[in-house]
Amino acid sequence: MSLTAEQWKVKKPGGTVFGPIRSETVRKWIREQRVWSDDLLSNDGDDRWRPARKVPEFAGAFRLLEDKALHVTHELFHVHPEYCACPTLSTRQKVALAAAVAVSAALLYVD
Repeated sequence: MSLTAEQWKVKKPGGTVFGPIRSETVRKWIREQRVWSDDLLSNDGDDRWRPARKVPEFAGAFRLLEDKALHVTHELFHVHPEYCACPTLSTRQKVALAAAVAVSAALLYVD
């Protein structure tokens, strides 16, 4: 089946493929963190898959998520942004780190 330019397939690291879905659904899934920057996308129906972060149409959405993850991490750790902007951490790792710290902080207040 040939896909239009506005339809995409998403391949997760385990090999599961979702789609075809429209561009706006891909953007929504990025915001919901159902599509990660290292998930693969194809819009041409063949075996050419690209990391989602390398698809120009969606790159901005990942930059926005990275900015949010950096901000949350910065707020949680109360450190300078340059310490949180570790280039070796992926967006997924930054979000996981921020979530872990938030959960740990919340547990401090549990009776």
